[in-house]
Amino acid sequence: MTITRSSILLSLILLVAGPVARAADGTPPDISNTPAFKAFITDYVAAVNAKDAVKFLACVHPECRPILAHDFAYAEEQYKVAFHRTIPAKYRLLASPIDADDPLPFAEVGSRYPIRPTYQVQIDYQLTPSSSVGIVLLVVQDQGKWWNVVPTAPDKELLRHPPKEPTAPDAFSGIWKFSLNRKPQVTEASWGRWQWRVVLSAEDSRKATYQIVQTTHKLAADGKPADAGKSRVVIEPHYLAANKAGRIDVTFYSGDDKANFDTGAMDSLYGAAHQIAIPAMLSGHGTGRSMGSSLNLPGHKLLKSESLEQGKLADGSLPLARFTSQDDNGTTYETTVSLQAVKAK
Repeated sequence: MTITRSSILLSLILLVAGPVARAADGTPPDISNTPAFKAFITDYVAAVNAKDAVKFLACVHPECRPILAHDFAYAEEQYKVAFHRTIPAKYRLLASPIDADDPLPFAEVGSRYPIRPTYQVQIDYQLTPSSSVGIVLLVVQDQGKWWNVVPTAPDKELLRHPPKEPTAPDAFSGIWKFSLNRKPQVTEASWGRWQWRVVLSAEDSRKATYQIVQTTHKLAADGKPADAGKSRVVIEPHYLAANKAGRIDVTFYSGDDKANFDTGAMDSLYGAAHQIAIPAMLSGHGTGRSMGSSLNLPGHKLLKSESLEQGKLADGSLPLARFTSQDDNGTTYETTVSLQAVKAK
């Protein structure tokens, strides 16, 4: 799974572990219900909600603790970000393996990891009836326990002058880059890992604020929308901020090797008993802002997924993906994920 950077660098938890057993087809096991992992998450949530630095540090792998002990300002930033919100009792866990060749956050600007994490974990919960938030953790197991792996602080000079890459033309507003990483063991019923680099011109970035939204319609027998649809905010406007160049420049990625199904899931559209939760995340280039979330599709079966690899912003909207799902009763839904202008500035 491709992993993005975070300004705090660790609203991410990194867990350190030895080799993780895999099924015969190479698929990693679901760790979310194992006793050791559940104990770690319980301790982490308790530390965050108590705003207790000592308890938080107890979740950090011993090889990473000296990093926080020797860099007080960096440690304070980690605590500030971690303690920013209170995690409610009702939350959802999504766990995805980190492959050996996946880049780690901030590695390109000098951060080093005492131990390499093996899983990315996301804790999702609702803020309001129409929006939710996700805390992204990088995790791995060591001697039977799961730990938070904290890297060293980024190199300040590299942060000020990151490696240069081709930039979008000044007037460009749309999908600048797209990539899809589909593993050999991923079946057709699943999806790969999608990543969109969205860049807006300085003019479009200046004249409106934007958010990423999913809009779901119930479909009629002819495949056309049967209702006005229901919308849900996936990424809030705060995280799509203009950088120093005056442009909104973000990477939005979503997907996993398999679907995650929830029964009686929170934030379920149309009151569906089941929903498919697809991990999603956004990282801003030049702003240090990032947010984890998820796409929530009504039903238990994913019928079709379509990624839009190219596109330009038009009338304040930029579609990124479409999904077709079906519930237990045979009702079919279409969900469109798009970047949308919220209001003119």
